[in-house]
Amino acid sequence: MGKKLSSDELWAKSNRWAIPYADLVTLLLTFFVLLLVILNEDEKLVEKEISKLLDETEEVLKKNIRNKNVEIIREDKGVKITLRGKIFPSASDKINDRLLPLLQNIGGVTVNAPLFNIYSKNDPVNVKKRRSLIKRLRDKKDTLFVEIRVEGHTDDLPLPSGYNFENNWQLSSARSLSMVQLLANITGFPASRFSALGYGEYRPEIQVENIKDRKKRAEARARNRRVEIYLDATVQKKKLTEPDLEITL
Repeated sequence: MGKKLSSDELWAKSNRWAIPYADLVTLLLTFFVLLLVILNEDEKLVEKEISKLLDETEEVLKKNIRNKNVEIIREDKGVKITLRGKIFPSASDKINDRLLPLLQNIGGVTVNAPLFNIYSKNDPVNVKKRRSLIKRLRDKKDTLFVEIRVEGHTDDLPLPSGYNFENNWQLSSARSLSMVQLLANITGFPASRFSALGYGEYRPEIQVENIKDRKKRAEARARNRRVEIYLDATVQKKKLTEPDLEITL
């Protein structure tokens, strides 16, 4: 007759599966942690490459677009081009004809900027520099989507009666749309790459109501009247209906 097992031994015998199970759970947890670390590192590398691309684009724009009424700033996810001066006649959405050469220049420089040519066969040097980014995007079936977003801003003065627009909100929206249509024609980019927004007087750079000096108040209003063009870069899933993405953005 065999030795009678103690209660502790009986418990250990009946639960001996628990140790390999715990080991398995630990291994799986370790695997998922490592997977998350790898994915996060991969995302950081992609973000770093896109950041370099945006930095180079800002540099190209600043080098080739020089005008006292144009300001170019590197934003978090893109580059912002701000236009000031007499862009439109008073209470009108028609772009001033004298501004057309400047806009032609902006459009031409933008088309040839690094941000829009990471897949272009016409810029093999840029494509070679982006080999790591392109590979990561293709491995994940992603693409770099670049949107040209135009935002219109007015001052806080109410519109005179008898014009086509009821308020500054409508006017700024119409102005941003006019700019989008012109830039689309200049660049040749598809309309799906553009968006237009109007903010009227509601996002001023300078608050006017606290300025008592008439000259300074006029200068502040002139500063608030502007058009902002954003070149925003985001990673998105590639759409099967867009075969041109392998060639150019």
